[in-house]
Amino acid sequence: MNLLPTTNLISRLLVYLLLPCSFLAAQSAVGSISGRVLDAAGRTPLAGAHVTLDLTGEQVSTDARGAFVFRSAPAGPQSITVSYLGFPEAKQRVDVVAAQPATALVTLGLAPAGADDTLQLDSFVVEGIREGQARVLNQQRTADNLKNIVAADAIGQFPDTNAAEAAMRLPGINVARDQGEGKFIGIRGFNSQLNNVTLNGVQAPSSRNAGREVALDLVPVDNIASIEITKSVTPDQDATALGGTVNIVTKNAFARGGRSFDASLRLGYNDLPQKWLYSGSLGFGDVYRSGDLGGFVSASYFNSERGSHSVQGVFNPATGPAVTTAPAPLVMTQANLIDNTVRRSRYGLTTDLDYRLSADTTAYLRVG
Repeated sequence: MNLLPTTNLISRLLVYLLLPCSFLAAQSAVGSISGRVLDAAGRTPLAGAHVTLDLTGEQVSTDARGAFVFRSAPAGPQSITVSYLGFPEAKQRVDVVAAQPATALVTLGLAPAGADDTLQLDSFVVEGIREGQARVLNQQRTADNLKNIVAADAIGQFPDTNAAEAAMRLPGINVARDQGEGKFIGIRGFNSQLNNVTLNGVQAPSSRNAGREVALDLVPVDNIASIEITKSVTPDQDATALGGTVNIVTKNAFARGGRSFDASLRLGYNDLPQKWLYSGSLGFGDVYRSGDLGGFVSASYFNSERGSHSVQGVFNPATGPAVTTAPAPLVMTQANLIDNTVRRSRYGLTTDLDYRLSADTTAYLRVG
């Protein structure tokens, strides 16, 4: 009697029975790591930081709240490395338990006093500007596409009054002006109608009866946290932009990491209409309920009295014996000097309320 077919059948059955067991064993030997990357004070989240799981080499980037997640990490003692432009690398040990989540909180700052790369700064203003620029550069570095970002720290260094004038500080951006103030922007030479404008990721409607371009002079810079220019869209973005996407991000408490207060006052004088120009803003935000609830309110006002001189000509058909062609050419018979005075007032109010339901889920209400 030949037992070989029966032996092969039994071997196959054993393999099929043991495969799910080995799969479950492999699953049980894996956990997850979630955490946040904050500044040295433990208040401000650092977005765009590179986080590497040293054993596997897997890399992720932190989001706007400084959060990151490794969904599949081998069980046992692990170490993660965090790199961020402007600060030394930081390593942290994490004990991963099979089929359970592990947490990590990493703070980045300057090297301890006495180290070779220590940079002692007496002015907190300089340090704040450095952090804002570093945050923007890290977000650009870890972006999945070609993206440029201008942050509120950089906006405050220039005399920009609206979102269009702030965006022109970025490369590849041209601005169309109206009465001396930036209004529409073009990306890489494309017409402004071929751009897509979003407010906190939600598409903004056009303010014109004809055309789809969005007038960015309606958005005051004092209510903006950053402006993101995306020159190549990703699958999660609307594909209605041949030129690119302009995303205006308003101020929120989670990005600040705690209680913050903003105030500004600008004053100027225009000699042509002999009028004063003034603007101001106030903003306040805080984080409550152990960091799970955050709110920020920002208000601004802008008043401008601008003037300009122009020449308006009156053209009529030429007359006289020297006119030998029909129709007669047009000649300017009168020149009128015109003084223009334009008064512009702009009000801004944004309210942001965020509630963190879990490490991966946040509910928010934003009104602007």
